[in-house]
Amino acid sequence: MIGIMKGWKATLESLRDKWVEKRLLPLYQGNHPLMAAYDIKGIRFLAIDNSTYQINEEQLAFFEEQVSSGIPLVLLVHIPMYAPGKGINFGCGNPNWGAASDQNFEIRKTS
Repeated sequence: MIGIMKGWKATLESLRDKWVEKRLLPLYQGNHPLMAAYDIKGIRFLAIDNSTYQINEEQLAFFEEQVSSGIPLVLLVHIPMYAPGKGINFGCGNPNWGAASDQNFEIRKTS
């Protein structure tokens, strides 16, 4: 099963991959487009692309590895992270989000 936006022919991930390849890749200066770490004056700046309102397993493993280093860390993301007290439509990672609360997604079978 795969999630797609209503009326779109591609997944959010495939659209992001297409834009990275066609237009954005030079901006990453050789770094991974979905995750990168930059150490500046003893602080690690960790950039993770969550523009699809989620992170993938590779990004999660990367994050966990970076956090375990013990270096002070600043997390940079495209979509703000969930904050208690905010509405269901705010941020990434709301534990109450799902098919019942998301009016913009439809699930379809792929062959």
